[in-house]
Amino acid sequence: MIVEGQLIYTGGGNSIEVISLWEKERNSLVIYEEPSIAAIYHITKMNDSVLFFDTCSGKPHCMIHQLNLSTKEVLVTRTGFLPQYISGHDQLFFYDQSADNGNWLFMASLADVNSIIKIAKAPKNKTLPNGIQLSGMMPVVQISTDEVVFLNEEGQLTIYNIANAKRSSLGIDDCRPIFWRQTTQQLFCTNWRAKEPFLLDLQTRKKEKVSVLNNAYSFVYIAGFDSVIFGKTRSRLPFGESYDIFSYSFSENKESIVKKYSHIAAGLWMDARHP
Repeated sequence: MIVEGQLIYTGGGNSIEVISLWEKERNSLVIYEEPSIAAIYHITKMNDSVLFFDTCSGKPHCMIHQLNLSTKEVLVTRTGFLPQYISGHDQLFFYDQSADNGNWLFMASLADVNSIIKIAKAPKNKTLPNGIQLSGMMPVVQISTDEVVFLNEEGQLTIYNIANAKRSSLGIDDCRPIFWRQTTQQLFCTNWRAKEPFLLDLQTRKKEKVSVLNNAYSFVYIAGFDSVIFGKTRSRLPFGESYDIFSYSFSENKESIVKKYSHIAAGLWMDARHP
């Protein structure tokens, strides 16, 4: 299967780039560069022309921005980080500091982004056996028209229904939610202690390992092709490690190189051609 479209991504620095998979020569093109020193952690799209992304520069608050791909206009949306746009409701989920200085997951309508609703207190950091701490905060994942899934304060999977404001903890605490695989209605997760991904059926709690993607990171799901784009590191003498971007087809069980010597920290998929 030939995957056609565009990967819009960040390497974790202050720029957003695009790779066109239509092109034989897959060169990356910078479509946005933050003028100040900052890190971009997440990108989400409202439609094929408008993106939201965050910038964090060590100041008290991270900022969420809106980028119009057609006009290249950039607008400041509000404070916050890890934004995720939810189609069908015109809502933006994001994390931000509350008045008590703790991080919370919030929801806001794009009609008034300053009128926010508290959803849940942000999850605590996870401490691994080797002492390394991982942030428990992950972007929410949309699993249906009305529902998103996220990690609650204790790090357990929780479903929030936008239509009725009902929140339900699933009691599952070893899943970092990454994306919803529409074809099979499964949640793609990675565990905390190792980069070992699996597909989770939220009804039966059955886990299906995806060992071919072990040690991969920064997954971008392509629903129309039932494929995923991801990053991997490999040893490269004498320089140490090298970063590459790959794609994997679930239906064909096939891995393909997208671009060598490029690092992906976060990204999204576009069927339309930009810029």
